Amino acid sequence: MTIAQKFSIADLIDTYVSTYVGRRAPVSISDVIRAVKLAAPHCEMTDGELTNVIARRAILNGCSIFFGRAEEEESGWLKPVK
Repeated sequence: MTIAQKFSIADLIDTYVSTYVGRRAPVSISDVIRAVKLAAPHCEMTDGELTNVIARRAILNGCSIFFGRAEEEESGWLKPVK
């Protein structure tokens, strides 16, 4: 049984976002999307849908958010998940 079969996508996002609670670093949307896709490669949610859930969970946990995906893609730093 895979991680994705044991937990919902929202649970995976909550777990990842909870690691940022109390830290000064903002939650990186692209990092969380990458982590979700690695843990649940058959996730049917689009990046936009994941972004909305991640942002909502981060805000509910009192975390700031980094939406810098475009800058990361342009710099070549963000590698696509396959």
